[in-house]
Amino acid sequence: MSELVWLVLYSLAILLGAVYCDITLLSVSFFILGVAGLEFSLGILLAILYKNLNESLDLDNNNKYNNQSIFDKNFKSPVEKINWL
Repeated sequence: MSELVWLVLYSLAILLGAVYCDITLLSVSFFILGVAGLEFSLGILLAILYKNLNESLDLDNNNKYNNQSIFDKNFKSPVEKINWL
């Protein structure tokens, strides 16, 4: 939803800047575009961090694989199962 708001603000600044030949409004449009890109980048970073933290903090799931490798001598981790060559 916020991307739509940024798009509307950007379009409005471009339109009004072009109609009134106002360089200030045209320069504000690039500022709006930069802030929208910054918000998008921070959102992507937060989503990646959230996903990684949830995977690393899932202790029950991590212990299951660790215990399985201790008890089963023929256990292969997912990395070892891949045929690399």
